[in-house]
Amino acid sequence: MRVKSIELVLRKDGFFHYNGSRVKAVYPREGYAVMLFLEPSQIDLDFREPVVVLSCDQIKEINRNMVLIS
Repeated sequence: MRVKSIELVLRKDGFFHYNGSRVKAVYPREGYAVMLFLEPSQIDLDFREPVVVLSCDQIKEINRNMVLIS
């Protein structure tokens, strides 16, 4: 899998709120989630299962977002 985007997504009133839509949350807690949106890539075929390889910059971006919500 290739990282398409890393997003900070609001979870409120039992739903995730993203790009104008609401997606039911399994856990109804309030707050934010750091979400990785993925897309298929060659490595999934090579390993015969979904695999994600993160770059240093992507890990830093995830960490920055985690700090924002802590």
